[in-house]
Amino acid sequence: MASYDVSDFKIDMTPDGDRVRLRLTDRANPAGRDFAPRPLPQIAAEVLDRLRQDEATAEEVAVIQQALAEWLLGGGVDAFLQAALAALTENNRLRLVLNIHPQLWSALSELPFELLPWGNDPLLLHPKVASLVYQLPETGAAAPLDAPTPLRILLVRASPDDLGPVPKGAPLRDRWTALGQGGNGGGPRVQVDLVSRDEPGTLGAATWTTVRQRLKETRYHLLVYLGHGQVDLSTSSAAGALMLEAQPDTQGRVYSSPVRAATLATWLHNYPTPVVVLASCLTAFEGVDERRQAVFTRLAPAWARGNQGVAQALVNSPSGVRVGIGMRYNLNIEAAETLLGTLVESLLQTEGGDIEAAVRAARLEMQASDDTSPAWSAPVVFTAPGPPLVLPGLAAPPATRQAATPSTTTPSGPTITHFQVEDLYLRLLKYTDSEDLYDLAFRLGLDADEFETATKPRFARGLLDRLERQGRLAEFVQLLQREKPWVLR
Repeated sequence: MASYDVSDFKIDMTPDGDRVRLRLTDRANPAGRDFAPRPLPQIAAEVLDRLRQDEATAEEVAVIQQALAEWLLGGGVDAFLQAALAALTENNRLRLVLNIHPQLWSALSELPFELLPWGNDPLLLHPKVASLVYQLPETGAAAPLDAPTPLRILLVRASPDDLGPVPKGAPLRDRWTALGQGGNGGGPRVQVDLVSRDEPGTLGAATWTTVRQRLKETRYHLLVYLGHGQVDLSTSSAAGALMLEAQPDTQGRVYSSPVRAATLATWLHNYPTPVVVLASCLTAFEGVDERRQAVFTRLAPAWARGNQGVAQALVNSPSGVRVGIGMRYNLNIEAAETLLGTLVESLLQTEGGDIEAAVRAARLEMQASDDTSPAWSAPVVFTAPGPPLVLPGLAAPPATRQAATPSTTTPSGPTITHFQVEDLYLRLLKYTDSEDLYDLAFRLGLDADEFETATKPRFARGLLDRLERQGRLAEFVQLLQREKPWVLR
């Protein structure tokens, strides 16, 4: 797992008449500090809906970010947070923990705090910020975690004919399975069971009967759902349902069949799965007539709300789910594959089973792959009280990232700590392109051709890992200072 020490920066939001009172708590202020009550934030519902539909313009995203900053960071909160960040040592990071009073959920659950800005960049992508989670009340003892050897994943893809199309599950299954066969750097063996219609090598259609049977027969560590949710907009409840598939009708059509969060929670209580990821995603509407496209577009925000609500309800119940990850927005196929692929890859290869660290790695990969889209902020992480969840028994990350070796030196250069390596990685993603990285590798005498087909994040990570193993990071920093100084400013 990551070698840095994570401390909670807790933000409690409680009702105060028609206003919201904030209390902030961190390591330096364990008793907490209260801030003046503030009115509920006002962001136009239609703008938030366009964000959920993945159709918000850059200007609309900027408006949302400004409104979030003015509401949450105003009244001295920004100075309190700045002091907390400044007090961190090189091997410390903040975990932002939002604790929202149940009376405020209906008003605040729509707000994408993941987009909260800090200076010119999102706070969540700040090098000193480990994660942002919504912590829910304890609802019962969770089942003990067994060592995931292999890591067992149930991948459920539900794409009923009456709802929008959903990406295929087989490519993800194959990518995850390859991780356990020594590809992509090796790692522990992975068992991926795919439940989906009309795909090779599946265990049946995504009916509740099939899903129930799979959960009963195998104790999974991750349940990943590709499909739509449903939420009852006539109530204040955020729970909702997952839209699985019914049996085919006499004409062979397959319609949606909702499974309520409470029903799923009851089943998971008896057959525990510690981590649930509910991904709202749509493929392009190819072959779908314009009338149905309009209907799907109108319903897309409710589908995303449904998945987000189910993720929250599962953690906030005796289901045994410790981390529930929903989506604020409907992701396109590329973003969904990047998120889910990187999440599991990071669990196995770099983050040693740390769920929140793996989500962060996936966010970085998504943002680097398309820095014009806010899709990286889509994951909403709900957790039970306590420290970040780490699945035991997964492969440890490379030795260069262990706490026992927190720094790298060269005979002629300064010490480069682990924290500085992570900061350097983020700077490479933000201020260079693949051609810059190729040029740097060439100048260092490395075989850049082996990185030729890698994405920029993998190229940057692989380059830094190689240099760290060779004890050449200080040399690399000196090269950047000479040739590409803007990266370090």
